[in-house]
Amino acid sequence: MSENENLTIYKIVMIGSVSVGKTSIRLRYCGLGFSNQYLTTLGADFSIKKIESSGNSNVLQIWDLAGQTSYNNLRSNYYKGIQGAIVVFDLSNENTLQSIDKWLDEMLKYSELENIPTTIIVGNKADLVSLSYKDELQLNIDAKIIELNEKYNLKLIYVETSALTGQNIDFVFTQLFNRITEELTNNSAE
Repeated sequence: MSENENLTIYKIVMIGSVSVGKTSIRLRYCGLGFSNQYLTTLGADFSIKKIESSGNSNVLQIWDLAGQTSYNNLRSNYYKGIQGAIVVFDLSNENTLQSIDKWLDEMLKYSELENIPTTIIVGNKADLVSLSYKDELQLNIDAKIIELNEKYNLKLIYVETSALTGQNIDFVFTQLFNRITEELTNNSAE
């Protein structure tokens, strides 16, 4: 048996508005640390991460899609064949929270799937949110997640992260991987 016989590849996309920290999250997860410089993604960028699970080797193909509207047409090509998504918004910029619908609609349109694939909503830059603003923000986030769950008939997971400190970065990808494999197992049993 060759080493690649038990290798399963999962394609995921990271989407969200400009400057929410998608690239920083991806780089932190892949062990490349954090950079204080703004890293503009031109179209799309790509990383792979190997994960061992139940004696099998798995690879996450992580496609980091640019948030600029000028890349709308280019982004459409990267949704095909995805099994999961991470939709990122900036906790210090509520406009990015309100744009999550746009990203979910785009993913649904171009993925050629009947339903939105396994998706985690990530509020990034937790290190920038003041405690005085946190309660009001949490109410708005909770309302948005409820709205999205009803609109798309989903059970979205919401996680707060900080690419700067590393808070919950590994957790997001582990949860996404576990949910994808659970869904695939359930679908194959039906």
